[in-house]
Amino acid sequence: MTIAVGLDLGTTSISAIAVRPDGEVAKVVSRSHGAGVDGLPFGWAEQDPIRLRQVAVELLRDVVAGLDEPVGSLGVTGQMHGGLLVDATRWPLTNLITWQDRRANETDVVERLTNSANAAEVAATGTRPAPGFLGATLAVLSECGEIRGDAACAAMLVDWIVAEVTDGVPVTDPTNAASSGVFDVQHGRWSESLVEAAGFSSALLPEVRESKSVVGTVSAGFAAETGLPVGVPVANAIGDHQASVLGSVPTGEPVLHVNVGTGGQIDWAVEQFVRVRGMDTRPLPDGRLMLVGAGLAGGDSFAWVSRTAKQWAG
Repeated sequence: MTIAVGLDLGTTSISAIAVRPDGEVAKVVSRSHGAGVDGLPFGWAEQDPIRLRQVAVELLRDVVAGLDEPVGSLGVTGQMHGGLLVDATRWPLTNLITWQDRRANETDVVERLTNSANAAEVAATGTRPAPGFLGATLAVLSECGEIRGDAACAAMLVDWIVAEVTDGVPVTDPTNAASSGVFDVQHGRWSESLVEAAGFSSALLPEVRESKSVVGTVSAGFAAETGLPVGVPVANAIGDHQASVLGSVPTGEPVLHVNVGTGGQIDWAVEQFVRVRGMDTRPLPDGRLMLVGAGLAGGDSFAWVSRTAKQWAG
């Protein structure tokens, strides 16, 4: 019998868990990562990817230490929409520009993306381009001449971490690709017209593979850092929103799902691609879909109340 290890790279914290085959939690560790970058212009939101990687390594080391059964697999999930540029060696050329970033509001990028393609092409993404989405952020960086010539890939945080674990090239899955705002969810491919309108090279976008596919194994170097066994299969990362649905709602059940994290979502599964005004249409694994009402302030609102009340109380 082997244990499955999971890693969750959240907006404010990182968690690692070890689960036995019968679903029993063998061990769980979690803590705030403190990776936020200070001193940025108003509306910018960035995190230090090296710090995020360091905390992820420390938590994986903690969660596998002392386990009484061998680790048989590793799965990764985490924050969506944002991303970072890396070179051919996977070294970060930018900070992680997160989903909370609003620099696209200072340009006409969102309007340009919305109006440059026909309505059907925009609708096929399942969403509308928005600040904080990787596609909009790359458009801003391209417009400002901030995409370096040695940039090899625009990676979601989770996809970069998986590549670090496996010593491979970043790849992504439909759930994370869809959060970029330039992925054609209806047809399962990057939207050529929206990428062209954004003004960056499609060569920066990673290959899209199924969420459940094995994309590599734990490398010798990463095993030495964490204590994970060399050669453990590593699954393609999945977006944290979809991961929360899979962990909460039995497949096929007509259940309304509410998730409160740093942001917040309310969603329900649908059997085919459909667009509803005011909602996103997001992919689930195995070709399924869900309608989503998403907000930027979920648990973050509760955190603000807590911080403010403490300040008032002195």
